[in-house]
Parts: sequence; structure tokens; C-alpha cells
Amino acid sequence: MSPDGYWTHGYDMGAAAVEGMFSPALCAYCQGVYDLGKVEVLARYTDCSVWKSPCCGITVDDRGETGWKSKRDYYPLDRDGREIQRGAR
Repeated sequence: MSPDGYWTHGYDMGAAAVEGMFSPALCAYCQGVYDLGKVEVLARYTDCSVWKSPCCGITVDDRGETGWKSKRDYYPLDRDGREIQRGAR
């Protein structure tokens, strides 16, 4: 856990891995990198959106970002390929 109270895995994929992506993300299952801005959303619910991960085909959702799940399905990355910390876990 970082000093500011955020869980961190310290993912640093490098800028080349996320080049040209609108909203890069690291898959928690296969560690593939994909663009959240280009996924095809399968369903939208009150508390989340659901899509199929383009790198490994697993159905994922964004409830890990809100704290509804204990394990995230993906980790948001910044333009330099480093994990973005979006809330205490």
C-alpha cells in the first residue's frame, strides 16, 4: 500500500505498450494491455458495465473501480503505461 492509502501493484508497462490508446488498461487475468475506449460493452447495469476482454476473452466489469468487488478485472494505466491509483482498497 502506498503512503496515501492506495493499493498499488506498481505496474509499469512502458509508454510503448499504451501508445495511441484513449484509455489503456492492463488485464488482471492475462496481463494483456487493451484500450477501454474500444471495448464493446455487452451490458450496462446500475452499478457497472460489462464487456469481454479483447486480449483473453474473459467477461469483465468495472465494479473493481467502485469497491463492489474485492478483485479488479483490470488496472487503468496512464499515458506512460503506469498504473493509475483511483481509490483506497
